[in-house]
Amino acid sequence: MRIIAIIMTLLIVVTSTTFAANLNKIENRIQLATEGYLIALKSDNPGIRNSALQQLAVLKARYPNYDLTKVEKQVKKLSHKDSELLIRINANITYRYLTNRELTDKINIDNVDSKSFFKELYGQVSNIEKVY
Repeated sequence: MRIIAIIMTLLIVVTSTTFAANLNKIENRIQLATEGYLIALKSDNPGIRNSALQQLAVLKARYPNYDLTKVEKQVKKLSHKDSELLIRINANITYRYLTNRELTDKINIDNVDSKSFFKELYGQVSNIEKVY
C-alpha cells in the first residue's frame, strides 16, 4: 500500500512537471510569434502587414487569455498612421477584436482568406457598435 502511494506521488510530480514544461513551451512559442508579428507590422509590404493583422486575430482567438497589450499598441498606431487605407481599416477592426472579448467567440478563425476574414470581422464589429 505504501509503495502504491509512493508511485502515485511520483507520477503526480512527473506529470505536473511535464505539464508545466509544456505550458512554458507554448508561452515561449506565443512570445516568439508575437515578436515576429510586431516586426511584420512594420514591414514596407502592405500584404505582410495585413497578414500579420489577421494572424494576430487568430492568435487572440486561440489564446484569449494571453496578454497582447504590446501588440495592441502597435495595431492602434497602425490604424492611425499607416499609408494604406485598407491597412488602417483592417488595423482598426483588428484592434477592436483584440480588445473586445465578446468578438473572440464570434469570428471563424479557420477562414484563411483575409478578405472574407476581415469582412466577417467588420460585420461583427458593426453589429456590436449598433448595440451600444
